[in-house]
Amino acid sequence: MIVHDAHRALRNAAAIAGVLGVPSGDAEDAIGRVEDAIDAGETAAPWRAPAMTTGDAAILQVFAVQVVAACDQALDREGRPTGPLGRRVANEIACSAGSPGDGVFAQAGDGVVDLHEPRMALGDVLAALGDAIALIDFARTISSTSWCAPRCGAPPRSTRSG
Repeated sequence: MIVHDAHRALRNAAAIAGVLGVPSGDAEDAIGRVEDAIDAGETAAPWRAPAMTTGDAAILQVFAVQVVAACDQALDREGRPTGPLGRRVANEIACSAGSPGDGVFAQAGDGVVDLHEPRMALGDVLAALGDAIALIDFARTISSTSWCAPRCGAPPRSTRSG
C-alpha cells in the first residue's frame, strides 16, 4: 500500500510541477519505470517487491523535494496563493474555472487552495511526498546485498543457521 500511495502522490506532484514550473521530465520517466515495476510486482510471487534503481530513487527524491519547496513558496500558511508561484496557481484556477475536472488546483470560497477532484488532497500529497523522501533516504542506508534477493528474483534466504 505504501508503494501505491507514494506512486499516487508522485503522479499528483507531476501535475503540480506542471503548474509551478518544476522540471519533471526525468521524474516522469522514473515514475513510468516505477509503474512498470509495480505492475510486474502485482503479477509476480507474493514475496517479490517492486524495485527501483538508485538513479530513479535519487531523481524522485529530488523531484519530491522541489515540488514541496515550490508549494511552500506558492501558498501561505493558510493555503492561499502568494508570490509569483501563487500567481501561477491563481491563473491555473482561473483558466480552468469553466472546465470542471480539467484543472490541477481548486479554490474554496475562503481562498484556500486544494487539488481539484479526483486528485488527492494537497495536504495528503505533501505528507506522502515527505514519507517518500524519508523512505528513499532509509532505502539508501540499506546495503545493496539486502536488496539483491527481491530484485534478482530469488526468494529471501533465512539468515539462521542449522
